[in-house]
Amino acid sequence: MFFTTPEPAGPLRPDPVTMTAFRSVSDYLTQDANRILNEWWEVIKKQSPSFAELEKLRNPVQYHEQSLELIIKALQADSPAEQATLRDQVTRMARNMAAERLRQGFLLKDILLSLSVFRGAVLDSVGRMLANKLWQAFPVNVLQMEKRVNEAVDIQVASVAEAYMNARDAIIRHREEMLRFHNYQLVKLNDLAARMGESLLITQVMNAAAEAICEMGELSAGAVAIKNKKDQAPMVYSDYGHTGCSPEIIEWLNSPFFQELSEGIVASTRPLIVPNVEEDTRFSNAINFGVSSLLCVPLRTADKVIGVLYGIDYIARDFTPHEINLILTFANQAALAIENAQLFTEGQQAYEELQELDKIKDEFVSIASHEIRTPLALIKGYSSTLLRFDLKLSPEKQQKFITGIDDAANRLVNLINNLLSVSRIESGRFKINPQPVNVREGIKNAVGGFQGQLDGHELVLHLPNDNMRARCNRDQFEQVLTNLISNAIKYSPSGGNITISATHVPVRPSENAADPGSGDAAAERVEVRVSDQGTGIPQEHLGHIFEKFYRVETGLTRKTQGTGLGLYICKSIITSYGGDIWAESQPNEGSTFVIQLPVWKLDAELPA
Repeated sequence: MFFTTPEPAGPLRPDPVTMTAFRSVSDYLTQDANRILNEWWEVIKKQSPSFAELEKLRNPVQYHEQSLELIIKALQADSPAEQATLRDQVTRMARNMAAERLRQGFLLKDILLSLSVFRGAVLDSVGRMLANKLWQAFPVNVLQMEKRVNEAVDIQVASVAEAYMNARDAIIRHREEMLRFHNYQLVKLNDLAARMGESLLITQVMNAAAEAICEMGELSAGAVAIKNKKDQAPMVYSDYGHTGCSPEIIEWLNSPFFQELSEGIVASTRPLIVPNVEEDTRFSNAINFGVSSLLCVPLRTADKVIGVLYGIDYIARDFTPHEINLILTFANQAALAIENAQLFTEGQQAYEELQELDKIKDEFVSIASHEIRTPLALIKGYSSTLLRFDLKLSPEKQQKFITGIDDAANRLVNLINNLLSVSRIESGRFKINPQPVNVREGIKNAVGGFQGQLDGHELVLHLPNDNMRARCNRDQFEQVLTNLISNAIKYSPSGGNITISATHVPVRPSENAADPGSGDAAAERVEVRVSDQGTGIPQEHLGHIFEKFYRVETGLTRKTQGTGLGLYICKSIITSYGGDIWAESQPNEGSTFVIQLPVWKLDAELPA
């Protein structure tokens, strides 16, 4: 239903006395404005608490201040033209207010109730003024004043009702369109989430997430930055996880500035929205890449943030609250999909590693069994022969068999020592026992164990004349040398010299601080070198030969017995005492294994 206000038929111009009275009332209403507004607000809070709560969020006094101002002007208008102009102003204000309140969720009955209460507060104020005996002598003027006030309020009521009804139809149509659009976006969101869930491969999931953010937000480019395991900084990978991004943009997203920015987003778990990068000095160089607007959304799972989702547009644009909420919802689904893919990838890698470990274990068991069986077979064969009373062996033969038993037993002891060392290292039970090791004696003891096992090799020693002492453990030091000499014999089948040397070498000041027991900046280290004239080690294998079970695959190594544990044990022992070990080699020119250990400093080793 529409309210209309009939035009007055030929309004008369009020007489001067009446106009003076109107101006007096308008002045009084101006002075009494705060009281009028307070009375209106107190009544509204009692009669409609829900309306009052909504009004509190929308500056409730502003509209009624304007309304009162127009009522006062209406009382002051003394010509039909002025009254018509004010009527138009009141109508426009009421219509604007009605449309705005409708968009904000107010009901028509609450708005009309508010105007009715406001009318009563204004009339009460006029009544307080007219209660004075001075005004009781002018009853006609009183009626005209009340009539003028009611006319001004009635115009507002009629205009509000008409504007509300007209605006309601438009808003209903708009809401229906928005509802259809939101439904479409939700269907798209479900479709994109299902598309990401079709695969568990991390590359495919991240590609799908980057494409989906572009489609969801109608953006030009998208990228997924995942936290790096090394330094936990989100990073965009160059070969997957992005779409529409040039190499320059990817480099920009991985710059130190963006690393710090993304870490802040991860820490706060709040999105960063930049509608126009030209208005944000932090992104002043973005225009060089064609970027105009930017959206950075945290990828958050139930208990952590795994990265950042970047949305890029090449035109400046605003993001509506609905778009942001939709993208945040999508980002949470994308985070779950990426986390699932990461877990699947990690599980697959762990499974492959277990398979590889099983293979290595089987190979190790086979090799270790063979390594143990070979010396046992020799011991069994020699001892069985010696125990046969029907055989008459010469003293030379008997000595040869006994020596063979001794050599085989030494090999067996060395193998068992290596296996026990690996077991202690892997279980964390390996203990260091630093002591001053006489390097000259340690080398001689290790070399002495190979007498009769050199197979055409010659051991050449270059040892110091002084009592050079290294910070290590005597037995473990000799075990390292035994492994290195054994390898030198195995992998130089054509014979040749095996050279063992020991000397002092200076320590650089930068290394001295981390060198236990090193003393001062002029400290020295003990360096032992074991060199052979064998086949050498290819350069690509030098960085791996100290890994557990690692063996260089060549024709010679396949024929040579070994468990792949010797060098791993050597490195574990040497590094545990603050030393270092490495290999120098050229194919077909032999290899040199270098050990460096801290020099024993008596004062440094004594307890404080």
